[in-house]
Amino acid sequence: MKPIWTGAIGFGRVNIQVKLYSAVEASELDLDMLDKTDHAHVNLNG
Repeated sequence: MKPIWTGAIGFGRVNIQVKLYSAVEASELDLDMLDKTDHAHVNLNG
């Protein structure tokens, strides 16, 4: 895969070569709300 950007990051006398690649990843996060007193699931649908 070919990088879309190349460059370097410098910290004083130290240079670090950097290559940036494009990437796509689907991600889904499922969160559940819990009741503070008994940690039961909270029903938001009525």
